[in-house]
Amino acid sequence: MKRFFFAPFVFAALLPLTAFADVPAIVSYVADPPSASYAIGTDLSWNVVNGLAPDFYITCPAGVTIKKDSGTIIPCNTLTTVSPLAKDIAALSFVNLTGSTQTLGFRLIPKGSDGTEYPDLAQTLDIPVGPVPQPIRYFSSSSSTPASGALVTFTWAGAETSGVNLRFDCEADISILTDASNPYSAVPCDQAAFPTDLPQSGSQALTIVNKSLFTEPVGVKVMPAITPSVYDSTHGVYLTLYVQGATVTPPPAVSSFTASDTSIPSGTPVTFSWAAEYADGANLQFTCADGIVMTNQNGSVPCNTLAFGAPLAATGSTTITFTAVGVPPRPVTAFLLPYVKGAYDATKGKSIQLTAGAAHSAAPAPPPVSGGTNSSGASQTSGGGSTTAPPGSIKAVLAAPITLAMQKGSTGAQVTALQQFLAEDPSLYPEGIVSGYFGSLTESAVQRFQARYGIISSGTAATTGYGAVGPKTRSKINSLQYF
Repeated sequence: MKRFFFAPFVFAALLPLTAFADVPAIVSYVADPPSASYAIGTDLSWNVVNGLAPDFYITCPAGVTIKKDSGTIIPCNTLTTVSPLAKDIAALSFVNLTGSTQTLGFRLIPKGSDGTEYPDLAQTLDIPVGPVPQPIRYFSSSSSTPASGALVTFTWAGAETSGVNLRFDCEADISILTDASNPYSAVPCDQAAFPTDLPQSGSQALTIVNKSLFTEPVGVKVMPAITPSVYDSTHGVYLTLYVQGATVTPPPAVSSFTASDTSIPSGTPVTFSWAAEYADGANLQFTCADGIVMTNQNGSVPCNTLAFGAPLAATGSTTITFTAVGVPPRPVTAFLLPYVKGAYDATKGKSIQLTAGAAHSAAPAPPPVSGGTNSSGASQTSGGGSTTAPPGSIKAVLAAPITLAMQKGSTGAQVTALQQFLAEDPSLYPEGIVSGYFGSLTESAVQRFQARYGIISSGTAATTGYGAVGPKTRSKINSLQYF
């Protein structure tokens, strides 16, 4: 019986010691000051009895960093320990890059002496943390009023943020290029300009193109990164540039185009000189018949295509030798083409009419028949009768028979042959342009030809076909040996 009562007594005496001796208790838990900022941190202190050092679970959003006095980062949103600076106290500092005040939850979870956590006994301190007031310390541009197409360098210096990005506010006429030679390298407007962050501090050179004729404002902001590719626009720094309008370049113009000789004996060199304004360069093109060979110091010069593989200077000269191989004198048209923005503009060119294989001077014109010449080309005798006029001094050379009807707007080889024919007589076609396009100048030349030979004129009753090459005009052109 004695042994029966002794065991329960011993068990009852030991029960409080095993059940309650290791339960921890939070005596105090405070933050001083109770709120924090980038410049002012807080001291977190606690007093927990009957246990080991507590664990912490700190809740905070992306973009907020917590550091201990040693500089060590305390992780957010995970269970961690906070090693105290002194007994049960830790000095904390904060970097809040979100752009606004964030409230952080510091949950203290006590632990028993055996390491068991007691979450039901945990306490939480909510600490408001202000944002970094000036994550961008410096931002500038190399020019505030750049010309269209100018290279502008943007320079910045950041603090605490891991990186930055630029955002441009611009009109539809504005393009911002990373590569001036590539129009497809434009960065977007009204959003982050680059797909990945730029450095915290650095610079970026960009070409700004204004396609309008007026000065356009362009806003640009450097934005600090909250996290990679997420930015705090509120604390960015903004600049406004005023990009000048596009410069209107006058069309190219050939101010002079000359040849040292236009009646060229076979094997004779001719020097061509020119000056083209508002052009990046120039080139020559020769239209010539079979049997005409052209050479220069580098070898053969082609006919009926560009004479040189690359543009020559806008103002310059070159020498070409013309040789008539087994053929009588042949016409040659030299055409100067101004080169602008990667293309040749034939509409602004000039031409010179030459005769290759001819004597230096043309044969003198036969004396006119007494009585003068009427508008149809027939000479009148003093008795009032008419006879056929003698041949003139200008030989009518056709590159090819005229077989097609032509009018203003026509193009092709037949137009080229017509222009070469008309250009033989400067009184008919003073411009002498051989382009293969039937324009206003060619139309006027045809009208002068028709009036000269009485085919049709502006004064006749029916003017249909005036300036167009119809059957009568073609027949007359093909029948002529001399103008």
